[in-house]
Amino acid sequence: MTVSTTSNKNSHSGNGTLHSFAYEFKIFADGDLTVIVRSANGTETVKSLNTDYIVTNAGNANGGN
Repeated sequence: MTVSTTSNKNSHSGNGTLHSFAYEFKIFADGDLTVIVRSANGTETVKSLNTDYIVTNAGNANGGN
């Protein structure tokens, strides 16, 4: 049996005041989404679920925030 996988990604630009960003694909659980913040100098930081961000609408085919 073959198991296929797909990597989906959304990229957003922040302005220091925006706090909600949409994702437009289905995830099955909150932990399926990884948030990475890239600073102006290119440094990337992986954020922690429920500490740095929350996820809405896991399981919804249209995504969430």
